Amino acid sequence: MFTDCRDWYNEPEILPPVSGSDHCGVLLLAHANSKYHPTRVTKYRRCYDQNRKTLFAYELRCVNWLFLYQAQFCSDMVNMFYTVMMQLIDYHFLIIESGQMSNDKPWVTDRFRQLIRARQSAYHSGNVPLYNKYRKYRSV
Repeated sequence: MFTDCRDWYNEPEILPPVSGSDHCGVLLLAHANSKYHPTRVTKYRRCYDQNRKTLFAYELRCVNWLFLYQAQFCSDMVNMFYTVMMQLIDYHFLIIESGQMSNDKPWVTDRFRQLIRARQSAYHSGNVPLYNKYRKYRSV
């Protein structure tokens, strides 16, 4: 067993082979009074769905950049460009709040959790086609 948190676990226990196997089992248990306790963390991210991207691209094409070319200094051009771009980005790609546990992987989002709950609900209600749909679902 490899870990960088050795003090969180008891010594591994070697178990006898199961049935006719040549391999022994290894049991690794966490300490009951482990120092690690996951906490809820709030993260912020921008919402980039396809509809928002399309509207952003359309509005970007409609921007009249003439004022940019009329600037006398390069630094003024850069500042104007960034100002326009940040206004469009802030308008189209809203910042949303997402809650996670401190030990969650980056890909475990609220949407991912929602899909897992829907899959589990379909399983427990006996709705096999819906369960299979959620089981095969790939979030983009």
